[in-house]
Amino acid sequence: MERAGNFADKLTLVLKALSISRARLAAAAGVDKSLVGRWCAGTYAPAAHNLERITQTIAESVPGFTMHDWDRSIDDLAASLGVERAKPAVEVADALIIPVPPGIAAATRARAADYEGIWRVTYSAGVNEQPDMFVQSYGLMRLEPGGQLSCRAGIFDVRLEGAALLVNNQLFQIAINPARGTVSLAMFNCVAEGKAQTLDGITLSCRDGLGGTPMATPCYSERVADLSGDADFDDRRFSALCAQHPVLPDGATPQHIRDHLLRNTGKAAAAAGGDLLLMMPHLRSLARSSDTAPAPPALRIVS
Repeated sequence: MERAGNFADKLTLVLKALSISRARLAAAAGVDKSLVGRWCAGTYAPAAHNLERITQTIAESVPGFTMHDWDRSIDDLAASLGVERAKPAVEVADALIIPVPPGIAAATRARAADYEGIWRVTYSAGVNEQPDMFVQSYGLMRLEPGGQLSCRAGIFDVRLEGAALLVNNQLFQIAINPARGTVSLAMFNCVAEGKAQTLDGITLSCRDGLGGTPMATPCYSERVADLSGDADFDDRRFSALCAQHPVLPDGATPQHIRDHLLRNTGKAAAAAGGDLLLMMPHLRSLARSSDTAPAPPALRIVS
């Protein structure tokens, strides 16, 4: 029986189908709730005695459920519970399917809790007539039942959905706008350990109305809310934040953030000690965790 990655999907499916909370399962197994979270993420597999306690708890709701039921395929297990498996948050076209090495997938699941949450992203609007205009969008990252770290982004009625991977000390996101068929990429500097509070990086996308002109934009991201555990509530909160007017009024963006995002590049900039290419070096990164130095002052949410 596969009891690490595959078991995580099965356990998550069973808990959701039977409306058994992780806290209840932790109490029944006599373990900390965080350990149940690691089982569901696939970071650890339960020891034999814990698996027996888990099975006994499930059997209280499903008479006849035994240890052998964990050996079923996940589709067969779902059918025995009378439920359908949830589809992935985003179905990516075959041409975009990328094989993810097991080590990267496991590392993403292991640290997903440090990045789950609702984020506010600030970046320059890049309008020639108003070079100092800054806007804000919002993002949501969540560890899905299948073990993938999903990502969503929104501004007004525009929504992008995709997936995120943690590779070494960077967070990579690829998201698709289902309505327009456009793709956006983002690369963020991560924190070495602890719960991330601020991140910075570069987004790659195409501007609407300009022939799909590709552009790269430095951005600064701040955690504005942790996930509640109620996906519907979190989705509503995320949508409400996305509905806010994105343009920041003059003076709303702190000077150190303005300086960080308005980067000059090229030969002249490099000669003056700047960057030849658009980059977000770790040595100048504003990425912070709850275990490191305090993050810069939070930006205001514009009503």
